[in-house]
Amino acid sequence: MNTKKTYSEKLKDPRWQKLRLEVMNANGFCCEICGDAESTLHVHHKEYLKGHEVWEYEVRQLSVVCESCHAAEHESTDILKMVCSYAPMDGPCNRSEIAFVIAGHLNIPFEKLIKESGMSDCTWTRAQYEAGMYLSRLSDHMFSVIK
Repeated sequence: MNTKKTYSEKLKDPRWQKLRLEVMNANGFCCEICGDAESTLHVHHKEYLKGHEVWEYEVRQLSVVCESCHAAEHESTDILKMVCSYAPMDGPCNRSEIAFVIAGHLNIPFEKLIKESGMSDCTWTRAQYEAGMYLSRLSDHMFSVIK
């Protein structure tokens, strides 16, 4: 007997329902894109990770969107994936290097990144991560100057 659940069955799982409410509450029960609080809201996975169940994500990896913004999100080109498609698989500026820079910029804990990626904690990974942290501070400074 096949016990594998369909995606819609997984969305009925209490673990997903609990996480869904936590995400909705954290975002004030309104669309993060347009601010709509009257339409039907969805919790959107910003990215699906291989081997993860729908409820095995952090709140930061999910977003609250109204039906129309959710449809538009799925119809639009993911610019990050498009940019990463230009990155070589190995060598300078490869996808892993870009990922560590972005993770530092987003302040994703370095230890979590190492654990999830299966990569080693070495001078190279730390340098890329710290470059991202520097870009984040620079970006914050530039934003405060512009305001």
